[in-house]
Amino acid sequence: DNFESWPESATYGYFGGGDKPPPGPARYCTVDRLDFSNETFSLPGIGLPESLVSMAAVSTSSYGYFGGGQTASIQAKVDRLDFSNETFSSPGDVLSQARQGLAALSSSSYGYFGGGFTPTIPGRVCTIDRLDFSNETITTPFGAGNGLSQAINLLGACSSSFYGYFGGGLDPSSPPPQKSVIERLDFSNETISDVGDLPLARQALAATQSISHGYFGGGGNNSNITIVERLDFSNNTALEIGDLPQGRDQLTATSSNSYGYFAGGEPGPIVDTVDRIDFSNDTLSTPGNNLTQARTGLAAISGGASYRINGSRTYGYFAGGLAPPFVDTVDRLDFSNETFSAPENDLSQARGSLAAVSSSSYGYFAGGNAPPYVCTIDRLDFSSDTVLDIGDLSQARGSLAGTSSNSYGYFAGGLGPPQVCTIDRLDFSNETISTPFGAGNGLIQKRNGLAGTSSNSYGYFAGGLG
Repeated sequence: DNFESWPESATYGYFGGGDKPPPGPARYCTVDRLDFSNETFSLPGIGLPESLVSMAAVSTSSYGYFGGGQTASIQAKVDRLDFSNETFSSPGDVLSQARQGLAALSSSSYGYFGGGFTPTIPGRVCTIDRLDFSNETITTPFGAGNGLSQAINLLGACSSSFYGYFGGGLDPSSPPPQKSVIERLDFSNETISDVGDLPLARQALAATQSISHGYFGGGGNNSNITIVERLDFSNNTALEIGDLPQGRDQLTATSSNSYGYFAGGEPGPIVDTVDRIDFSNDTLSTPGNNLTQARTGLAAISGGASYRINGSRTYGYFAGGLAPPFVDTVDRLDFSNETFSAPENDLSQARGSLAAVSSSSYGYFAGGNAPPYVCTIDRLDFSSDTVLDIGDLSQARGSLAGTSSNSYGYFAGGLGPPQVCTIDRLDFSNETISTPFGAGNGLIQKRNGLAGTSSNSYGYFAGGLG
């Protein structure tokens, strides 16, 4: 993503998706949020519409876009994160080729997705797709299948106000397989040129940027790499400026106005590590807080956003999930001193794949997979941190989605099995559950793994597996 396209009030970074360590399902749809004001992580209660790994991301001041990646198959889709309400939707257009291991950067007007690995011949590609932020259409400005000077994947990318840079990557067909070349995209005329090389060729690195410099960190080249290199935007020269405390590849990076953050990765075991680089003096440190889950192959974006936990946003709450095994744990993070504590009560039942909505006073965790699938609704009281089982959904199901108005919470879709289109409505005034569209009805299509969002007037459910 492009530093110059962010608002001055940008306050959060988002880390989404990634691989899971065995045993258990292979990938995450989890999104972690990093608060730049105190460098703490929280779970804002959202997730990618489906579990993904090796995608790329760009952002404007209002939206973040996750493109490509791999689920059970390699994807061409683009998911949009609305920073104003932290919900996912589909902008409607897709990449010209399904691919993973691609890189992305942006100008003030466009996002560019370059390189990657496709499921069909020729495999690695040089394609650059352009996302027009004004109308969310995707084109190939260099022609279908063209863009970078060489077909490559697992590369890194960053940008200044005038240029975008794609660096490093993997091309096993041409020894040495790990590439050091840095290619520059001129935003003014959309031309590509070779401007030099990284001091060390490598793959699966991460990149972030300040106003004047790009930073490439980590990666792999027969072994995991710790090196962080700085690219000077004024003269296109790269300089090694230090090392990550731990060598790793498949990591990701994002930045605030003052710091860059390198997160996650795989040095052998998957890690939750977060390292920080200070843009004022290029020093590296560990801020002391890590991702909530160890993962690799994740993506990161930054943008201004707000999230309603309660009126004062004093605490964050983390509930349930698969460790493994499934857990009923509720953890509370105090934003004022960055400490974690355990409220007196946990969820009434250990489970994952649940959904959540909130009113001004309470949070509600509904459904999930224990296994088997459950219909339980637990209420978390923000004033006392107590948890109470208040009733049941009309059907036991997991992988459902939730959204809310000022008066109601809505839980839609999910997998029982089978898949359902049911929408249950929770009345915040008396905590009764009803099916306003009739039992077993609601969505126009039965699906699970969908996402929910809302405006002042409407709720929206998008995507999913039908």
